[in-house]
Amino acid sequence: MEWLNQIPALIKILGVLALVVAGLKCKIPLSFSLILGSVFLGIFFQMPVQNFIKATISGIFSLDTFSLAVIVMGILSLSSGMSLGGRLERIVKSFKRLVGESRIALVTFPALIGLLPMPGGAVFSAPMVGAVSENSTLLPHHKTSINYWFRHIWEYWFPLYPGVILALSLTNVPAWKFMLLNLPMTLVALGAGYFIMLRNVSLGDKKHRDYTKQNFLGFLNELVPIFLVVFTLLFLGICINVIERNFHFESKLLERAPILVGLILSFSWVVFADKLDWKNVKSIFLKRQIWELGLLVVTIMVFRSILEKSGGVNVLRDELLAYNIPIIALIMALPFITGIITGIAVGFVGTSFPLVITLIATMEAPTEHLASLIFLAYAFGFMGMMLSPVHLCLLLTKDYFKANLVKVYYQYLVPVSVLTASFALFLFLIYRFFQF
Repeated sequence: MEWLNQIPALIKILGVLALVVAGLKCKIPLSFSLILGSVFLGIFFQMPVQNFIKATISGIFSLDTFSLAVIVMGILSLSSGMSLGGRLERIVKSFKRLVGESRIALVTFPALIGLLPMPGGAVFSAPMVGAVSENSTLLPHHKTSINYWFRHIWEYWFPLYPGVILALSLTNVPAWKFMLLNLPMTLVALGAGYFIMLRNVSLGDKKHRDYTKQNFLGFLNELVPIFLVVFTLLFLGICINVIERNFHFESKLLERAPILVGLILSFSWVVFADKLDWKNVKSIFLKRQIWELGLLVVTIMVFRSILEKSGGVNVLRDELLAYNIPIIALIMALPFITGIITGIAVGFVGTSFPLVITLIATMEAPTEHLASLIFLAYAFGFMGMMLSPVHLCLLLTKDYFKANLVKVYYQYLVPVSVLTASFALFLFLIYRFFQF
């Protein structure tokens, strides 16, 4: 196996990513494709069998893996509970009475559904977009683009998204700072989406809108589970930050507590307020999708552990320093490529961020630059995910509206993604200038 030493580490790692892609093309689930990639990482970097086993066990049974899997599964359980109890449907109906049929509704219905991450969730908002635009001249590929794009505007920073949780876990960037730097991208996505997709759209507004206090308060009441998670996360996060600073005490379990507590409170609220019985709760926890995503988290953490302990990251660091390849270009390109490959945020974060973190370390940049570099990597990975032809939301929406996928890409998705990526670069330069 001496010939393996002659192959550059970057080629080996890209080869592993290519294997993951091949697995996806062969309809192998991402979790099993990552297991295959982990095995080849061990082979390419000639890990002794005992070290490979230790790294695998460490990845599976670490506190990071356990807490992250529980959080991700909890988020999807909350989404399922809100859907099963009819809360999502009530949110949409009450808001529709507030805004009527307008461009606001075309944006807001997908965005509302986007507040709760669920696989293929865009198909839930697609009928609403269709209903609002049924008397318009919008073509199927236009409706598809609107529903798909605005469904994902929160995923840059919203703490219920598994990709955000995983990014925070892998990078150790403070949650408040990650959310603060990424929050403007939601506004950018809104603006870019409006400019590319909606500025020339004309819809007749409904005359009969319900602006009564009862309808408005009813709408807010349906959003209580989401408010509970966000407020608990922020309040307990601040409390824990005060404890750590004043008592010099750090605990990964304590850092994960706010989102766990918030999810428990929110799910409990849904169960009691929407009167879900034991059979309903049991059906939620036995959902195959929830356990599959939990398995995906575990395999991502194993992949990360083997990548770190194989020594490949150190070899790669030395090679990049020797080749003088612009590291900023790699920080943008690797998440973007893996985003296109996987079509899911946890996919591009889990497969590219361990390498991105290593690349950042080779820059010997000041600590205060870490968050801005992670912002750049996440923004470009997100653009890759949105352009991915295997993104479930895109495929489901395209099928619902019976749209031409080529027209979706060249008329709307590519232009809006280029515009959004340009603003992301501009924001990155601002963050670097002010040393965020």
